Amino acid sequence: MKNIIKEKQNNDAIKEARKSPYFKDFYKEAEERIKLGQEIYKRRKDLGISQQELAKLTKTTQKMISNIESANVDIRFSTLSKIKKVLKFKADNWSRIYSFSLKPEESVYKN
Repeated sequence: MKNIIKEKQNNDAIKEARKSPYFKDFYKEAEERIKLGQEIYKRRKDLGISQQELAKLTKTTQKMISNIESANVDIRFSTLSKIKKVLKFKADNWSRIYSFSLKPEESVYKN
C-alpha cells in the first residue's frame, strides 16, 4: 500500500482574497456603502421619517431605501441626491461617511 501524505491545504477564501490587489478597493467601497447606509438610517430616524415616507419623497421604493440602508445596493447618484436633499445632509454627514474634514479657509476652487 502506498503511503500518501497530503499537504495541508489553506482553504481560507477570505485570506486568499485579501492577497488580490482588487480586494482593498472592493473593501473600501463596501465600507463606504455601509457608512452611507448607517448615516441615512440615523438621519432618517432623527427626523422621524419612515422608510416608506422617505421613498415617497424621493420617488423610489421602500425596498430600495431598505437596500440602501443595508448596503445591499450600489446607489445611483440621482437617488443619493434626492435623499440628501430630503434628509438635509450637511458636511458633517459626508465626513462621517468618507472620512474627510474641510476647514472653512480651504476651497477646491481658486478665485
